[in-house]
This record gives sequence, structure tokens and C-alpha cells, in this order.
Amino acid sequence: MTVSALVLTVGFIRLCRVRSVTVRNNAAVTEAVILEKANIKDNKHLFSVNLKKIENTVLQTSPYIKAVHVKRNLPSEIVIEVEEYEADFCIQILDKYYLVSDTLLLLQEIPEEQVASHPSALLQLPEVNTDEKKFGIGKKIVFKEQEDNTFVSNILKIVRESFLSDSLTSLSLNEEANIIAVVDDRYTLRLGNKKDLDQKIAMCKESLDYLRSNLPGVNGTLYAWSTKQVTFEIPEVS
Repeated sequence: MTVSALVLTVGFIRLCRVRSVTVRNNAAVTEAVILEKANIKDNKHLFSVNLKKIENTVLQTSPYIKAVHVKRNLPSEIVIEVEEYEADFCIQILDKYYLVSDTLLLLQEIPEEQVASHPSALLQLPEVNTDEKKFGIGKKIVFKEQEDNTFVSNILKIVRESFLSDSLTSLSLNEEANIIAVVDDRYTLRLGNKKDLDQKIAMCKESLDYLRSNLPGVNGTLYAWSTKQVTFEIPEVS
């Protein structure tokens, strides 16, 4: 590098000061909250900003924030990119309602009057351990029976990877031998136990695709106790 080029580079670096801070990919947590926590001073030298410290600070802002990446955009911008958990499910514990992620992280409490209008699916679970050391916002739900942790985790993984992730109204996992899903608030899927659950869900999708195309006004219950067949029952009209 020539002397003149070196002088220009040093001069450019000296001029690199914070003029703007941009927050990206946030939805549940407002930009104002993130900026307040980041606390990046205007006109601070760009290379004196501790990126890792900001990442750690913003990560603690809300249970919704899953990951944070902070970077410099020369000559004058700091970019804060966040990844958030989605409130995929709503659960009731005792007399309170909570929004939780698909990994059962407790995100927030929600008033009962908002439950019906919230887009999350209602989730019924085995008995939850509500000991104050185990249960709380920002903590992952654990169950009183250890085997229920594995059962629920495995079922939610299968659901997440299936068509149900986009159309689920409710999911009942409180009885291991009687898994029930409601789709589009119209179809009830009785799936039996966890055996071959992914295959039974796939079979139900084929049946639902047929019903939606050929019987669009009909609601009912699909029974998929095994991988042998799916049966459909229309409720009796009184």
C-alpha cells in the first residue's frame, strides 16, 4: 500500500462514526425496545462499538428473541438482525393462558378475552410442573412425568414437519393414546397413539385434499387409528 493510499484509509476510518442503527426481522419485539436496550450512542466511532456486548444485551430483551447478530455497515451504520420465536401455541395452566413456541418456551401471558382471536393453535398438554423454579416466562415447559417431556417433544417435531403446521386450530396431547388435531376449525383428526404418526398425518392430508376439492362445505371427523385406512364421519344433523 502506498503512503497516499494509507493516509486515505486512515482518514476514512477516522470518519466512520455511527449515524444510524437499523433493526431487522423483528415482529414481536418493537424496534424502540431493541434500540433502547442496545444503547448505541450517535456519533460514536463505528469500530469502538462492542458488537458482541450488544448481541448479548439484546438477546436478554425478551423471551421472543431467539438469536441476535450485529454488524457494521461502513461508513456509518450499525445493523441489528434478530431472529424471533413464533407464538405457535396457546396453553392454559390453571386459570391463566400463555403463548408458547413450538419448542414449548413460555413467551408471555395472554388475557383470556384475547385467546379466541389469537392466531396460535390451542394446545392441551400432560400435567405441567408449575413449581416456581421450573415454570415461568422465558423458561421451557417441563412436565411432572419425565416421559411426557420426550413424548410431547417428539409429537411437536412431527407436527412441525407436516402440513398441520400451517392449518392447525388445536392439538390435544394430554392423552398419549388419543392424539387429536383440529384443522381449519372444521376437521377433527383422531390419530390414536404416536405409532406411525407421521404416516397417519400424511394419509389425513390426502383425505383432506379430496374433501376440500369435492365436498367443500362438509365438516367432520377423520379417523386414522392406523396406517391401513382413514375413515371420514359427517356429524348427524338434528
